[in-house]
Amino acid sequence: MNPWQEAFDRLKVVAQELECAKRTLDERLAQPSCTGTDRHEVSETRANLERTFLLRLYAEFEGGLGVLGPNLRTPCVFAAKDGLGYKLDQIG
Repeated sequence: MNPWQEAFDRLKVVAQELECAKRTLDERLAQPSCTGTDRHEVSETRANLERTFLLRLYAEFEGGLGVLGPNLRTPCVFAAKDGLGYKLDQIG
């Protein structure tokens, strides 16, 4: 697979999973049987969902840099310990 497409596809999957999770939690909250502690937990999960997925998106973006690095005009190969700042500096 084209590494550029692979990196973009990884980001798209996170976005699709976010939408699926939103729908699922909203459907659960709409059920009359969702009460008490269950309702509170589902509501809290729904309230924090975008932050959670933002972290996943960040991680996939950083992982995508590792996939794309070797395919750049000036190839870059990153170690597992290399942070996002280092990767972006190396890419330029």
